Amino acid sequence: MKQWDKIFKQKGKVFIRVEKDIPKIAQLFKRRSIKKVLDLGCGSGRHLVYLAKHDFEVYGIDIAPAGIKIAKDWLKKEKLRAKLMLQKRRHHEV
Repeated sequence: MKQWDKIFKQKGKVFIRVEKDIPKIAQLFKRRSIKKVLDLGCGSGRHLVYLAKHDFEVYGIDIAPAGIKIAKDWLKKEKLRAKLMLQKRRHHEV
C-alpha cells in the first residue's frame, strides 16, 4: 500500500492509457447486457473512466488512498460517476 501511495503522490496518474483489451471487453459486456463492473485495484482510475464513459455502472477498490483520490478527481473532472472504496490491506496465510 505504501509503495503505490508514494508512486501516486509523486507521479499522479501513473497509468493513463486503457489496456488494449478493455474496449473489446466493454463490447462483450454490452452484448451480454452486463451493466455493472467492479475494478479491483483500480489505481488512478483509467479503466473506471473509460467504462463510465461507455455507460457502465462502475465500482472501484484500491489500497492506495492517493490512487483513489486521483480517480475521484478524474471522474469529477469528466463529470462521471463511480463508487470507490479504499481497501485496507490485510495479510492472510493459506
